[in-house]
Amino acid sequence: MAKEKKSINLTEYNISFFVQKSTFKVLRFHPAKMTVDVAVYENETKTETKTLPFAHLPKEIKKRIKPN
Repeated sequence: MAKEKKSINLTEYNISFFVQKSTFKVLRFHPAKMTVDVAVYENETKTETKTLPFAHLPKEIKKRIKPN
């Protein structure tokens, strides 16, 4: 059986991006599923935690995470 890649904690890098009125802060990257856990902030208050596909991130954020 193939080894499953472990998730990578990205909280120490403080990677964040803005979409409309919300700020998304990247928390964790799951290379096996190619997904990212993000915390959603509105008006500097945390509203929820979401899982987004890696492909939906902005190009600048993808370059900083480097999934390889």
